[in-house]
Amino acid sequence: MQLTIYLTEHDFTIFIHAVCCFLSVQFRFRDRLDVLLMVLGTISAFGHGAAVPLQFIIFGDLIDSFINDGKAQALAALNETSAASDLDPDLNEQMQDFALYYVYMACGTLIVSYGQMGLWSVTATRQVRQMRLAFFRSVLKQDIGWFDTTDPGELNSRLTA
Repeated sequence: MQLTIYLTEHDFTIFIHAVCCFLSVQFRFRDRLDVLLMVLGTISAFGHGAAVPLQFIIFGDLIDSFINDGKAQALAALNETSAASDLDPDLNEQMQDFALYYVYMACGTLIVSYGQMGLWSVTATRQVRQMRLAFFRSVLKQDIGWFDTTDPGELNSRLTA
């Protein structure tokens, strides 16, 4: 059973408009710096997500090198010559290369994961500050009677929550 969805250009335009409206409402307290931080944080998240599949590829190549070395040793034992071992590089050299790949991958993953968490945390903090300022401004615009009916502790807890 195959599900096929046909979208016209008009439907796609409506979808894009709906997504843009959702994002503009969701992030209405953002400024240009926040948008830049969110874009960089998202790019870092993509890099962080790509690290695991890259580790699988490197691990697959590592296992292949073990298998090839075992085949070369078995062939050398059958032929009783050292010609088969000359075809492949030394297993220790290959393992050193793979160890370096994993070190580079760990450093890259550390950088992009820090970028992901740090950039999104900074933009979240900046936007929460804007929300609190907007709430405080709206409280200051209230009639004087509103302050008589509202508990002072409730106002403080709303500002710090």
